[in-house]
Amino acid sequence: MAQDRYCLFNSNPVQALVDGRSEYLGDRFAVVFSPGLDYEGMPRRKTNIRRSDRALAIGAPAIGGEWRSMFPPLPEADAEARAVGASFRSSTVLTGRQATLRAVLRELPEAEILHFAGHALADAVNHICSKPRAWLEFMMAHELQLAPLEESQARKSAILVGFAAILGSLIPLVPFLVFPSDIILGMIGALVVAAVVLFLIGWYKGKTTIGRPYRSGTQMLIIGIVSAVAGFLIAYLVGAAP
Repeated sequence: MAQDRYCLFNSNPVQALVDGRSEYLGDRFAVVFSPGLDYEGMPRRKTNIRRSDRALAIGAPAIGGEWRSMFPPLPEADAEARAVGASFRSSTVLTGRQATLRAVLRELPEAEILHFAGHALADAVNHICSKPRAWLEFMMAHELQLAPLEESQARKSAILVGFAAILGSLIPLVPFLVFPSDIILGMIGALVVAAVVLFLIGWYKGKTTIGRPYRSGTQMLIIGIVSAVAGFLIAYLVGAAP
C-alpha cells in the first residue's frame, strides 16, 4: 500500500485503519510512502555528480540468523555496488559482512554520494515481528549494539585479553633492560617503543578490518599516550610517583 507523502490524509495513521473484516491495514499490508507527482514541481537545488566526489557504495549486506530465509541472496547487488564505486576516483565499497551498521555510520559523514543495492525493507517490520527471535536479534544488533556470545568465545576472549595485557605491560620494560644504568634514557626509550607499538597495532587493526590504517594507528597512539599521562598524574596526586 503506497501513500502519497504530500496528500491531505498524510497525518492520519493509515496502519491503524480498520477494514471491513475488523483487521488493521498495517497487519495486512506493507505501507510505504511515495513522494508523489508534486515532488517533481518542488523547488530544490540541482546537484551535479562528479567523478571527484567521494562515494560510499553499499551492496548486499550479509544477513544472518532467521533473517536469511526472509531475504534471499542478491549476487547482482554486490557487483552493482562495486561498479558504482569504480565510477568514482575516491570511493568506499562495503559488501557482504563488511557492510555493518557501524561501518556505514563511520564512513557516511565523509561521503558525498551514497548508493545502496540490497533488499527493500518496506515489509521488514511485518516479517520481523512475526518471528520473535528475529525481532530480538534486530533489537540486540541495532538498538543495544550487542551480539550473541557463546561460552567458548568468552573463554577465548578472556585468555586473549589476559595474554595481551601481560605482553603489553612487558613491552615498555624492554628499554630499561637495554639501558639498566640510565633511567632517563630508559624512560625515553620506553615512550618511543610504546608509541611505535601502539601505532602499529592501530594500523594493523585498520588494515585488517574496515577503516583507514593511518587514522586508526594515530587514534590508538593518542589513546595510549593520554592513558599513560592520566595514570602518571593519578600516581603523582596520590604520592606514588617520584
